[in-house]
Amino acid sequence: MKPLQLTIQAFGPFAGTETINFESLGSNPLFLINGPTGAGKSSILDAICFALYGQSSGTERDPMQLRCDRADARVLTEISLEFSLADKRYKIRRVPTQQRAKLRQQGTTTQQTEAQFWQILSHGESQLLVAKKANEVSTQVRDLIGLNVEQFRQVMVLPQGKFVELLNADSSQREKIFSQLFQTQAYKRIEEQLKLQAAGIRQAVDQHRNQIKGVLKLAGADSEQCLETLIDGLKPSLEAGLQDKNTALTSLQKRSSEKHSADTLLASFTTLKAKQVELAQKTTQQASYAAKQERLDQAVKAQKINPLYQQLRQQHLGFEKIKQQRENAKHSLQAKQQLQISAEEVLAEAKQNQQAVEGLQLQYRDLSQQQGRLVELNQAQQQQQQAAEELRLSQERRDKVALQQRQLEQQQAQQQTRFEQLVLAQQEFAPKQLRLQQLEQQLIQRKQWDDLQQQGDVLAKDVDSLAADFTEKEQAAEQAAVFSQQCEYRWHSGQAALLAQSLKLEQPCPVCGSKQHPQPAQVVESEQPCSLQQVEDARLVETSKKQLQQRSHDQLLAAKNKVLHCQQQMQDMQQQLLGLVDTPLAALQQQYKQLQTEVQLLLDQQRDKTVIEQALGKFNMQLLNIEQRLLGAEQDYQTSCTQQAVSSAAADHLASQIPAQYRDQQRLETELAGLAETIQGLNTRLEHASQQQADARSACDRASSSLQSLDSQQAQAKQQCQQLTRQWTEALSQSDFATPSELQAALLEEFEQQSLQGDLEQYRSSCDRLKGVIKQLNSDLAGKVAPDIEQINVLLEQQQQAYQAADEAWSELDKRSSQLSLVQQELQAAKLKNAELDAQYAVIGTLSEVANGQTDNKISLQRFVLSVLLDDVLIQASKRLNLMSKGRYRLVRKEQRAKGNKASGLELEVDDEYSGKSRSVSTLSGGESFMAALSLALGLSDVVQSYAGGIKLDALFIDEGFGSLDTESLDLAINSLIELQASGRMIGIISHVSELKEQMPLRLDVVPSLDGSRVKVFGG
Repeated sequence: MKPLQLTIQAFGPFAGTETINFESLGSNPLFLINGPTGAGKSSILDAICFALYGQSSGTERDPMQLRCDRADARVLTEISLEFSLADKRYKIRRVPTQQRAKLRQQGTTTQQTEAQFWQILSHGESQLLVAKKANEVSTQVRDLIGLNVEQFRQVMVLPQGKFVELLNADSSQREKIFSQLFQTQAYKRIEEQLKLQAAGIRQAVDQHRNQIKGVLKLAGADSEQCLETLIDGLKPSLEAGLQDKNTALTSLQKRSSEKHSADTLLASFTTLKAKQVELAQKTTQQASYAAKQERLDQAVKAQKINPLYQQLRQQHLGFEKIKQQRENAKHSLQAKQQLQISAEEVLAEAKQNQQAVEGLQLQYRDLSQQQGRLVELNQAQQQQQQAAEELRLSQERRDKVALQQRQLEQQQAQQQTRFEQLVLAQQEFAPKQLRLQQLEQQLIQRKQWDDLQQQGDVLAKDVDSLAADFTEKEQAAEQAAVFSQQCEYRWHSGQAALLAQSLKLEQPCPVCGSKQHPQPAQVVESEQPCSLQQVEDARLVETSKKQLQQRSHDQLLAAKNKVLHCQQQMQDMQQQLLGLVDTPLAALQQQYKQLQTEVQLLLDQQRDKTVIEQALGKFNMQLLNIEQRLLGAEQDYQTSCTQQAVSSAAADHLASQIPAQYRDQQRLETELAGLAETIQGLNTRLEHASQQQADARSACDRASSSLQSLDSQQAQAKQQCQQLTRQWTEALSQSDFATPSELQAALLEEFEQQSLQGDLEQYRSSCDRLKGVIKQLNSDLAGKVAPDIEQINVLLEQQQQAYQAADEAWSELDKRSSQLSLVQQELQAAKLKNAELDAQYAVIGTLSEVANGQTDNKISLQRFVLSVLLDDVLIQASKRLNLMSKGRYRLVRKEQRAKGNKASGLELEVDDEYSGKSRSVSTLSGGESFMAALSLALGLSDVVQSYAGGIKLDALFIDEGFGSLDTESLDLAINSLIELQASGRMIGIISHVSELKEQMPLRLDVVPSLDGSRVKVFGG
């Protein structure tokens, strides 16, 4: 980060507006900020720090106290800073909280803190990044630069009495600074992640131990040995129950087989009776199917001779058609013969008229020659007219260009007047644009206030609803807990009663070991005993109810937190809005729209000003162009006059060579066209008459040939009709049909024949199949009687009930056995998981302790990495300190562990060559501390830019401290700063030491006065 321009107004000792252009001092200047005590040298650093972070360069000065007491009440305290970072430029404007004069009334009002943040683009325009919120500006600056305000004070702006704090900071403080500078947060995250993993493993071990206890309790066992005893005691009962189940299953299978056989036999008797009835029904349909067979036979006979009848009919139709065609051909031949005679007469007449064509062609050639001369005359006259028209047009162009010149001069004068008006109007643009941004931010905040108010009402209703739901869930959970305890008590009472039934005198009790049993437990008739499954179900219900209660409690707590958060947001926003909370939103919106319209109008005027400015330049170019065009138009007019005189003389000469009767182009063309038409008509009529005579003769020949062919076809067709008639008469006489109509009536369509044939075949197949089935069933059922199905069903149901009872008894035992076995498997898995977790903790736990500094040296992973980086910083710092101390001092890192639980690894010591020992940096004198701190800051600046590429320390400001140095040490310190400046840094020194003023040509002199301090730049 490098400051480029700083503007201070009513800030500190500066009552007016002071602008410091750092760019005027050079690209990487080494300059002195000089002035007497109290003039305001440190206020320049305060202004830079305040512009970036909203705080001064020292923590003892509150930003609200930085307003100049001598400033006019109408002048607002504000700071503007333009700075560069890498290859980008930014600008910040920040206003602290202050009392300012009211705009329309007497007295003052509170001006709240605000800030704007812009990025200056390459073409000079600004992009607004933050409109008003000061906290957002500070956050963006911290993210851009990579330093918070404390780190910025310690490595870039070293104020009075503060730059030694970096030298004397302990390990924890220096760790915070270096971790941000060198971006070593990843190592801190590794420490935290290892710590979380170790804690997670420890928690998992505890959970598995609790899980083992819960699993044993669920199985009703106190230990693994008790669980094995329960499993072994259950095996004999399980084997006996399985044997009873298998015996009942065998008997059930036997009864089921008997039932299946009886069902099959009964179904056979039922099928036989049904088939007999179906066959009797088929027999009654025999007569109708016989009629269908006879109809099908007649259709087959008719179909055999029907093709011959159809062929005879087609032959008769063909004979009649040929006969009609012959009559038509005969009449056509007669008509074509008459047309041939007429065509021959027309041809003779056309040949006689053709004899006059030769004389007409000679007359046409003479007129064509006169037409060529007339064309030349017309061309000459057209050229004469064109020259006259060009003369007229050139005169009009000359007059038009002159008119354009006068109009452009008038427009230029109007635009110049409008441009001057817009320049005056643009003076209101900047204040209105700033007010629009402020009003826009206020409108957004006011809308957010309304949204928060509505959200608070909704959240309050949610809290009431969730509170009622939590009360309901809490009562349900308490009822489930009471019921679970009652079930568990009844189950234990039942178990105790069962155990008491097996007690005998002089035999020890399995619970207490006593051989006397004065009052054994008994089953209470009024209390129904509970099974273990009922106890487990009650526990699950209790757990579920408690989970629902906890979930409802969490939801209620979250809703209350949302209400508190919403209320806090409203309080914060109310402080920002002040009196705007009571102002109607519509009024703010109307004010914003009106101001937006005014700003938009000014923007439009700004664009109009640019357009007009460009237009004025174009007007000058157009006027120069029009002057050149006017000169060219005058030259064209003179040329057109000369061409018009030449073309008139040529037209007069051609007109004298053409006779008067042929000078009319239309009349000459009419005569030529008439001659050409007459010649063409005579030739065309001769050609047409010849073609018609040839076509008529060809048509007569074709008609005669067609008539002869039809005569031959008619004779042949008549002979075929006679032959087919004889064949049909003979076939009809030999058939069962007397007439053709009887034949047609007997015919059937193909699909009708197929339908009848399918019905007959299906009927015969069905009858044969039924007879075969009846015969087979009679054979199978010979000597058998129908079974008693009801008795068989009763016996089967009894056996099923017996099997179900045996199966339920065995299933209950098997379920208990499986449950105990599953518990045993879960215990084994839990043991293996615990062993695995122990192994993991042996690795992760150790790494966590080492990484988090829980060892003897108390050095964490991040502090170890930072100690290596600090060694690099101390190498660079020691070079400068050794030079400034004339070879006496070097900065080294203290490697001894700190006492107690204090963090270690980043403490500093100074190695004294005179004594040969290392001692604390706190033992250095004032001048020595300044040299050591300056060396550390410069070394840190070098190493930070080497390691942390995201942080650019392009500037360094040092406030006082040089007065504690002697002349030789001062020269050595200045040489170190010059060397640092050569590497591309801006370095500013605040001091009133006279030797520095003499040695440094670039200065910012702060001059105090009764009206406020002023800043003067020297050497820039």
